[in-house]
Parts: sequence; C-alpha cells; structure tokens
Amino acid sequence: MDRIFREWKRAALMDAGVTIQLPETVLIDPDVTAGEDTVIEPGVQLLGKTKIGMRCTIRTGSVLNDAVLGNDVTIEPHCVIARSRLDDRVIAGPFARLRPDNHLKADSRVGNFVELKRSTLGEGTKAMH
Repeated sequence: MDRIFREWKRAALMDAGVTIQLPETVLIDPDVTAGEDTVIEPGVQLLGKTKIGMRCTIRTGSVLNDAVLGNDVTIEPHCVIARSRLDDRVIAGPFARLRPDNHLKADSRVGNFVELKRSTLGEGTKAMH
C-alpha cells in the first residue's frame, strides 16, 4: 500500500510541473510540496513536511527531512538536510550535512563536506569546506 501511495504522490508532483528523473527510485512522503520547474534526480528522499520552492534542483542521493527551500535552490549530490531553512538561490554541497535548526539566507553557499548545526549564514556568505 505504501508503494502505491508514494507512486500517486510522485505522479501528482509531476502533474504539477516537477521533473522527477527515474521516479521509481525517489522516495517522497505525503506532506512534501515542490514548486513548478523543480528537478529531482534519482535516489533522492524527501521526507516529513519538506517544502521546496520553484526552479530548485535536488541532485542524486540527497535526503531532505522537514526542510524548507526557497526558489532557485541547488542541493548538490549526497547532501543530508534536516529541519533547516534555505532561502532563495542557496547552494549546498556536495556531501553537506545540515543538522537541525539552520537558516541559510539568500545567495549563501555551503560546500563540500560542510556540517552545520543551529547556525545562521548571512546573505551571500560562503562556507566552502
């Protein structure tokens, strides 16, 4: 039954303008939302009440749990993001880990293997590695 509900959720997002590559490999919980023109690559998990804005890219192997993403956000491959807020045009990863309660303001960036917990990055700030 779970598989069927998840297929319906993926289909509903794709009908709303989200591109999901290899949809059978993507796990999406029922309360997840994603904006138009967002691209979700294979092997992604979108869990909890994750909210994704428009024109975002979630690359292979990333896991988002209760994350809130603005518009034009890029999540590079294999990032793990939990209970964090990423404003417009943020770039995270690859291999970044955002533990709970982070706020990355517009145009900020976290790079390779960066781990954050309970942090705020100001607008345009970069934490590359």
